[in-house]
Amino acid sequence: MERVERAFIVWVLFCVLIYIAFCSTWLLRNGLVFPHFRFWPLIQVLFSLQNLVALLLTARDVQMRPSLTGEQKIIWLGLIFLTFGIGWVVYLWKYGFRPRRAREISSAIR
Repeated sequence: MERVERAFIVWVLFCVLIYIAFCSTWLLRNGLVFPHFRFWPLIQVLFSLQNLVALLLTARDVQMRPSLTGEQKIIWLGLIFLTFGIGWVVYLWKYGFRPRRAREISSAIR
């Protein structure tokens, strides 16, 4: 991943942690009565969009890594999209934050 992509992914992970903390705290204090903020639907839409973009950037990174075979790419994409974030964090820890070598990039473009 490039530096800007990595920064965006870290931002999204930070936002997810804040969101989980906020919702957990809200549910513990107020039960199932959700906040009636005026901008709550907009926050939900923007949050969903940023998560979608981050997942697509990660999927693009999986596809651009020629060190992974075709089967490995399918497995990683399945883990990323089907485990609701756990596979995504594991992929980022194992591959995502490591820079791709120039040789990998040039062979991925072909």
